[in-house]
Amino acid sequence: MVNIISLLAITQYHQFEEHHGVNPLDPIESFINRVRALITSKGLKGWTPQTIFNVEFVFANALLTLGRKGENADYLQEAAAFYQSVLKTLRRQDNPLLWADVQHNLGEALTLLGKAKPGRILLDQAVKAFNNALKVRTRQAAPFAWISTKSRLGSTLIAIGVREKDTASLKQALKLYEDSLEECTRERVPLLWAELKNGLGIALRNLGNQESVKNRLLRKEAAGKSSLERSVLEYRDALKVRTRKKTPYHWAATWQNLAIAFLTLADHEPYNRKRYKQAYRAARFALKVHTKRYMPHLWARTQVILGQALLEISKKGWGSRKICMAIAAFRHALTVQSSEQDPIEWAGTRSNLAATLA
Repeated sequence: MVNIISLLAITQYHQFEEHHGVNPLDPIESFINRVRALITSKGLKGWTPQTIFNVEFVFANALLTLGRKGENADYLQEAAAFYQSVLKTLRRQDNPLLWADVQHNLGEALTLLGKAKPGRILLDQAVKAFNNALKVRTRQAAPFAWISTKSRLGSTLIAIGVREKDTASLKQALKLYEDSLEECTRERVPLLWAELKNGLGIALRNLGNQESVKNRLLRKEAAGKSSLERSVLEYRDALKVRTRKKTPYHWAATWQNLAIAFLTLADHEPYNRKRYKQAYRAARFALKVHTKRYMPHLWARTQVILGQALLEISKKGWGSRKICMAIAAFRHALTVQSSEQDPIEWAGTRSNLAATLA
C-alpha cells in the first residue's frame, strides 16, 4: 500500500511539474515498475473492487503522465488500454465526473499515439472521447475542466487538419481556442490562458501554411497581419506567462513552436536569412530544456528544426560550417527516431539528411 500512496503522490507532483517545472522522470518510472509487478502478481488479492480500481486508475494516470512527458508509446498504449477497459463497465449515469475524467484521459493518450502513427483512426477516436467528456464537462457546470478538454480537442483537430490537409478541422480548432479565451483571462488563470494562446498559435500557423498566396494576402489586408504573423504574436503572448524559471517544460514547447512558425513564415517569403536565424535561436532556447535523456522525442524534434534552420542559413554562400552543423543535428535526431516508433518523423528526418548530403 505504501507503493500506491507513493505513486499517487509522485504522479500528482509530476502533474504539477507539467505546469511548473521539469524534473527527472526516473523516480516515477521506478514506482510504476513496482506497482505493475504488484498488479500482475495478483498482489491486490483480497482488496475490494473499488480499491483495486482506484489503484489501477492511479497507475494509468501515472503512465499517461510519464508517456506525455517522454512521449513513450508503450506507456501511452498501456494507459489507453486501461481507460478503454474501464469504460466497458463504467457508466456515465453511475459516476458522471469520473466517466468524463476517463474519457478526457483516453482522448489525451489516443491523441499522442495518433500523432506518431500514420492514418487518423486513433485521432478520430480521441475526438470522440473528448466530445464524450464535454457532455459532462460543460461551460456552465465546470468551466475550467471544459476549457481543458476544449484545448486538448483543439490539439487533436489540428493534428487531423495537418495530416489530411483539412482546413475545416483547423478552423474548428481555431474557434475552440477563441471561444475558450472568452472564458479564460490571463489575470484569472494565467497558465491556462497561456496554454490556449499557445494552441491558438499552432492553429493559426497551420492554417496559414495551408492558405493560398491570394487568400493569405486578402487575410493580411483585412486583419493587418497574416495567420502566420498572428501565430508568432500568440506564442509571444504565451511566453509572457510561460517562463523558464516557473514553467520550463511549457516554456521550451512554446519556443519550439515559435521556431517552427519562423521556418513556416520563411517558406512563404522570398529568401529571408533573418527568419531562419530567428528559428535557429528559438530552437536553441527549446534545447535548454529538451534534453535527450529526459525528453528524447522532443529533443529529436527540436534537433530537426535546428537542422532545417542551419541548412537554410548556409544557403546563398553563407558557409559550409552551417551545413556540417545541420547534418549533425539530423543525425542526432535519428539516434532517437525510428521507423517502428516514429515512422512519420523518422522518414522526414531521413529525407532532410539525404537532401543535405546530396
